[in-house]
Amino acid sequence: MSAADIHHLGHIADSMMQPDKRVNIGVIGYGGRIHGLVGLLVAHAPQLRIAAVSDPDAGSVARARAAHGSQVKAYSNYRAMLADPAIDWIMIGSW
Repeated sequence: MSAADIHHLGHIADSMMQPDKRVNIGVIGYGGRIHGLVGLLVAHAPQLRIAAVSDPDAGSVARARAAHGSQVKAYSNYRAMLADPAIDWIMIGSW
């Protein structure tokens, strides 16, 4: 994904959000590619927050918490994360 694509996604995200509303994102599969993508999105749109990660790899969860804060919830089962009413958006990544 190019920098222009990321910039465009940021504008889409901006247009979908109210300026004062924080959007909590849950990520299924926090591999290297999604790590870079969500980092760029969060940097572009400060209303976005990585709130939860579902990944069987403890290292991936640790990477998400290192990048987005210790408050990131870890789910061993993505279905539980999907059922969390605090999650507004879901992003799906993979290795």
